[in-house]
Amino acid sequence: MKIFSNLTNSISSKLEKDFYIGVFQDSMTLLETPINTKFSNFATNIRELTRNLLEELAPDYQVQNCSWYEEVLNKEGKVVITRVQRMTYTIKGGLSNQFIEEELEIDFSQVTRKLNKVINKLNKYTHLNEKVYFSDENQGFKMVENTLVALDSFLNFISDFRSTLIFKLEERLYSKVSDALTEDVINEIDILATHYWIDGSSLGSITVSDITSDEILIDARGTVEVEHQYGSDGDFKRGDGVRFENSYPFQLSLILDINYPLEVSIQPEQIIVDNSSFFE
Repeated sequence: MKIFSNLTNSISSKLEKDFYIGVFQDSMTLLETPINTKFSNFATNIRELTRNLLEELAPDYQVQNCSWYEEVLNKEGKVVITRVQRMTYTIKGGLSNQFIEEELEIDFSQVTRKLNKVINKLNKYTHLNEKVYFSDENQGFKMVENTLVALDSFLNFISDFRSTLIFKLEERLYSKVSDALTEDVINEIDILATHYWIDGSSLGSITVSDITSDEILIDARGTVEVEHQYGSDGDFKRGDGVRFENSYPFQLSLILDINYPLEVSIQPEQIIVDNSSFFE
């Protein structure tokens, strides 16, 4: 609907799967119908949308495998995974609060308080009673606006805090990976079937690609500096050999233990060097 275009555009941009976008668009289309149940149906759709989204981002087995997970029972005595627990997982995976607070310097207790506020507000507008069925148009559309604001805040919260945490983690890992790229490791890289010496390496970037209940997956990129030699050492001394320097990009993928996130060990075979430029 045009009156909510800014909110709907913001929400749609954060829903990556076509399924979620379709459900959301259908929910908005419902509001254009004359039926009395349109507002309650809208709220139900949004509630189911967020439920499905969270279950995909935070599967049961992953949440329950986290060291911070605690069982919660519903009124019937059945174990349930709460929305707060799922959102916690989408933000930090299995990382402990102690690590986040001491190493990344993020007060996760504040994050949790804000998280509860976001969830409570969304619940307020998606768990509705019969009053919504009989509400007039003005009341109904006000509820819709409040729901969209709450949903947008919900999605922003996940994205913002996840990004902040990953940025801080990448900063800490950068120095750890740099330290792990020791001279001994670099010198064992098999780059070319010719005479060469590796003069050093430089780390360009670190990317945390995923955080699960028990692992952190990272990708690193950088360059190695290489001195090549044509001919034997004797040839070079006689002036018949040639030496020249070149640099080549490398990439590296690592899986870290969630309980020891900053313990980085690198084996030479894990480093993939792109030496294609040598043959061009």
